Amino acid sequence: MALPDWAYGQRQRLSPVLIKGEVMNVDYLGPQCTLTMKILEVLRNQSQRTLEPGETIVITFVGHGSPEEDSSASSPPPIGLPDMAVSVPDQGDQKYAWLRSTDGDGYELMAGRYGFGPNLENVHR
Repeated sequence: MALPDWAYGQRQRLSPVLIKGEVMNVDYLGPQCTLTMKILEVLRNQSQRTLEPGETIVITFVGHGSPEEDSSASSPPPIGLPDMAVSVPDQGDQKYAWLRSTDGDGYELMAGRYGFGPNLENVHR
């Protein structure tokens, strides 16, 4: 069950951090992904942290699994819960990321499966 686009748009609008970055590395531990991104542009930063172009950040999220993983073996979320798994960008891709800071130095996606786009901030109910 997917949430409607306006719900993801609301999550993107509420995101304290919006950056454009280049994917430097992606590591997989089952469905858990850790992505390293070099910031190219800071479009919004309402967090307590300073973010600058050229800085590298780490983003953690639940992804659709590594390319080596057999996608037919992955199970859908339980009935009634949204599929929050993100399509994992490839190394070298330039993506927007809607984020919030986590405890420690990391970040997590604020808009679930649309945490790397497309931009739905203008989609309203």
